[in-house]
Amino acid sequence: MTVRVDDVAEALTPVRASLLAAAQRDVDAHNAQARAQVAETLAVAGRRVDGILTAAREAGIADAEAALAIERSRARRAARARTLQARREAYDELRRQSRQAVLRIQDEPGYAVVRETLTAVAHRLLGPDAEVVEAEGGGVIARSGARRVDLSLIAFAERAVDTVAAGAEEP
Repeated sequence: MTVRVDDVAEALTPVRASLLAAAQRDVDAHNAQARAQVAETLAVAGRRVDGILTAAREAGIADAEAALAIERSRARRAARARTLQARREAYDELRRQSRQAVLRIQDEPGYAVVRETLTAVAHRLLGPDAEVVEAEGGGVIARSGARRVDLSLIAFAERAVDTVAAGAEEP
């Protein structure tokens, strides 16, 4: 039976689409949360800036401008740090959920066909003498000499997460 890479891609399209959709929903939710945290941080910083301005007017305009610049810079750094932390948490959660989702594929009735297809792809890429072994979590890993092909389900999930993360917009 000849299996084409396009056939593998087509067979995995629903899984990829589902993973990408779930991943995008998670990224959107975490981005919304990060935006809310940024707004809160900026609001707190704004209130602090107002207090600094009142005191600074009494001490002189030059001192007020310097303090304001420092506080705004600090607020931007704090907001950026929170945004980065929220994105990291979203990315980690997305990666965890994606791994869990692909691990369930092994329990699906059509998994044997998926594994056979991945094995055929591995042989096509590395040759008929390639050593193909079952990957932990599903899929296969193949080796031929110094060459290695990772067609594990977890690797597919991680590549999907990386694709979604690379396309995610900055909050």
